[in-house]
Amino acid sequence: MFLQANLCGCDLGKRSKDKIPEAMGVVCGCVFLIVMFLFIPIPFIQYWTTNTKVPFPHHELSEAESLKYYSMHFL
Repeated sequence: MFLQANLCGCDLGKRSKDKIPEAMGVVCGCVFLIVMFLFIPIPFIQYWTTNTKVPFPHHELSEAESLKYYSMHFL
């Protein structure tokens, strides 16, 4: 698919100039990010489903280390 779309390159460290697909990591990374964004709200679902007087822990959501890396991948 990537070779047909001309998204390819050649390995400069080898003598053969065979074309290899380049963008496969982008596809895998985007699928991973979409799955992770879907699962981020799961630890906080109790605050939306139950009627409690406990305030939503915004500090826990903002301190998620993985959010930094997910946002960086999209850039």
